[in-house]
Amino acid sequence: MKFYLIDRQFFRHPQHYLQQVGVAFLVIAGLVAGLGMVTEVVVVAAIGSSAFITFAMPHYPTATARRLIGGHVLCIAVGWLWSVPYAAGVFGNGDAALAMAAGAALASASLLMLITDTAHPPAAGNAIAFAILGMSLPHVLFSVVAVLLLSLIRYMLRGWLRNLV
Repeated sequence: MKFYLIDRQFFRHPQHYLQQVGVAFLVIAGLVAGLGMVTEVVVVAAIGSSAFITFAMPHYPTATARRLIGGHVLCIAVGWLWSVPYAAGVFGNGDAALAMAAGAALASASLLMLITDTAHPPAAGNAIAFAILGMSLPHVLFSVVAVLLLSLIRYMLRGWLRNLV
């Protein structure tokens, strides 16, 4: 195995890397500026990971609209469902309760994404976030608008975008 710091493909086609990363920047910056910083950092992080997949790996199965949108919506719903017993104190209090809610949300969301063919790894972060934070309309709107926009832009640029990974 050869050791290298920079992918050789970058030197062959630097414009693809720079342009696609530029699009990702514009989308995320536009979302955060346009919708305001109304979300928790963990929710924004899940969307940031999805933006990476959308623009660096646009032709991978996990970047499809079904998985991008379906995975996030499913994980938001599962996270919210687990937030109810967490908020009610069913798991107890403190770090152990937090760990139980987060673990249960992640495990059940992962299973459901796999059996519904909506597996999108970054969406799992939303399952954990919504299990802990509970349902919040601004968080839901940010996530849903973001994945719809990412999916739309990927569709519109599908002939131009290249896999960079």
